Amino acid sequence: MLRKRSFFVLAAMLAVSGCASGGGGGPGGGVVTPPVTPPVTPPPPYASNCTTTPGAISCIKTGTLQMDGPQIGLRFDSTVSAATFDTFQILRKDTLPQITQELWVIGYLGGVSVNYRYFGDFESKNDGLGPVRVGKSYINDISGFKPGGTGALTLFDITNVLQGGLDYVQLGEVAPNPVNGAYTFFAVGRSAGAPAMPATGSARYDGGTRGVYVDGSNAVFSTASDVTMTANFGTGAVNGSTSNFKMTNAAGATVTAPASLAFTFNGNVAGSRFTGAASNTGMTGNVSGAFYGEPAGAPVEAGLSYNLVSSTGGGSMMGVGGLKKN
Repeated sequence: MLRKRSFFVLAAMLAVSGCASGGGGGPGGGVVTPPVTPPVTPPPPYASNCTTTPGAISCIKTGTLQMDGPQIGLRFDSTVSAATFDTFQILRKDTLPQITQELWVIGYLGGVSVNYRYFGDFESKNDGLGPVRVGKSYINDISGFKPGGTGALTLFDITNVLQGGLDYVQLGEVAPNPVNGAYTFFAVGRSAGAPAMPATGSARYDGGTRGVYVDGSNAVFSTASDVTMTANFGTGAVNGSTSNFKMTNAAGATVTAPASLAFTFNGNVAGSRFTGAASNTGMTGNVSGAFYGEPAGAPVEAGLSYNLVSSTGGGSMMGVGGLKKN
């Protein structure tokens, strides 16, 4: 009995040893566990330095922020307009104890009344073209704000700017739009934070764009690019260009962008805003934008929107950009 018991103990020890060593994977060996690929963690959203940029969007921690700025898209009432929404507000923290961090309130005039859409509970992700924050739809009823409704609000974080992310400009997209699934993009900043525009000198601004490209067969692609712009404050002229376009298809897969997507633009400054014409090898259109910074401070950032269409049925493109002074 002693010998038989010793044999069983030895066999059990060998079995445990074989499992611990992986078994070799061959006939008679143990089961090989495939390596586990860790999930890709999106980078955290850009955080402003509130000591040096107290007027930055993210540095206003409580209360209501009124926003303004260039927009592009299709209104909910199906009217093509450069002002897709009539109001932008961000409600922050202590006024919304049941909603994490902030609630975006977007209003548009429908008939004789203003219709509002609400978005909260933002989650940081990477959509294949860069870091984003996606907010869920909320409804406002007699019991307060609660999840409901349709669609989502995506806020883009431009991280390819030479000095880092943006402090005074926020780029975003509301989708789907109730009218024909249209895309609605915006670039907004604090309306109370208009900078003091210089009368002389010039400055270069660098940043990025986010938007869509619709090809001649009506296939829709999400886009991102670099953008650079020079502003001559003495003459009131702006000129710029985009480059390095990247695209993803409807399934989120990276595809090759046509070289013709890169476009140039030029325009004129009026106050803290600018408008102008945009074109590339196959499309023409327009661009509009505004400068931002600390209230009554220097114009250190700019937001813009663009819309280009082919006259020969070769497609169209639209989107928004955020730039920072170089």
